[in-house]
Amino acid sequence: MKIFNILKKNSLYFVILCSCLIIMLLSTIYDTNVFEVIQEYLFNSEFRKNLVELNGKNVNLFSTVIDTITNFPWTYDYMLIWGTYLFQVLLPFLAAIAGILFFKKIYSIENMAIHKNKKYSNFIVKKAVKISLSMAITVFISFILFYIFAFLISKGETNIDITRCLFLDIFGESFYSNYTWFYYLLDGLVRFFIMPFIYSLFACIISLEAKSFKQAFVIPIGYYFCLSFISIILEQIFGNIALYFNPTMIMASGDYHSINTILAFAIHLLPIIICFIIVRKKGNKIEI
Repeated sequence: MKIFNILKKNSLYFVILCSCLIIMLLSTIYDTNVFEVIQEYLFNSEFRKNLVELNGKNVNLFSTVIDTITNFPWTYDYMLIWGTYLFQVLLPFLAAIAGILFFKKIYSIENMAIHKNKKYSNFIVKKAVKISLSMAITVFISFILFYIFAFLISKGETNIDITRCLFLDIFGESFYSNYTWFYYLLDGLVRFFIMPFIYSLFACIISLEAKSFKQAFVIPIGYYFCLSFISIILEQIFGNIALYFNPTMIMASGDYHSINTILAFAIHLLPIIICFIIVRKKGNKIEI
C-alpha cells in the first residue's frame, strides 16, 4: 500500500522513467533494422517466400522479429551509444517539464508561502533544486536500468571499433579501453544526472520570468537549441573550437578526435550563472 501511494504521488516521474527507458530500448532495436524487417514481412510476399526457403519451414512475424534481434551482434558500448543518442534532443524537453512543475507550484498553492518567507532566494532555490533533483534522479535511474540491460544482453562484449575521448585528458588515453564499463557509467552520470539537473534547474528558475505555462515550457527549449544553432554557425568560422559552445556536445553520441573535458563542461556553467542572476534580482525586489 505504501509503495502504491509513493507511485501515485510520483506518477509523473514514473511515466517519465518508463518513457525514457522505452525510448532507449526502441532506439537500440531500431538499429537492428527490425522495423524494416517487419515492414517487408507484412507487405512483401517475395520477402516471406525467401524466409520460408531460407528456414525450410513457414515462419511467422513473431519468430522473424526474434531471430532478427537475437542474431544481431550486440555489444554493450554500441547499445549504450545508439540507445541514448536521442537524448541530445530530448534533454531540454525533460528540463522544460521540470520548469512547468515549478511554475505551477510557485504561482499556485505556494504563492502566499513565498511572499511570507523572509528569505525569498533560499525558498525559491530549495524548491527548484528539489524538482530538478527529482527529474535528474528519474532520468538517471532509466539510464541505469538500460545500462544493466545492455550489459546482460551483450554479456559484456565490446566493439573494438568504437572509441570515445571524453575524460581521457584527465584519466589517460587507456581509460576507455581498460575500463569501458566504468567509462560509460561515468558518461551516464554526466549525461543523465548532471545535465538533466543543470537544465532542469535552469528551466525552473527561468520560469520566474515567464508569464504563462507556454513561456515556461518554450524558453528553456529555445535557449538550448538557439545556442546549439549559434555553435554550428561559429563552427564554420572558428572550426572545432566552436564545439565547446554547443550544449549538445556532451549529450551527443558522436565520436570526437580530441576533447578538453573541462572546456566541454564550461558552456553548462552559463545556465547556472543565469539562474544566480535571476534569483538575486527577484530576491532583491521582494526582500527589500
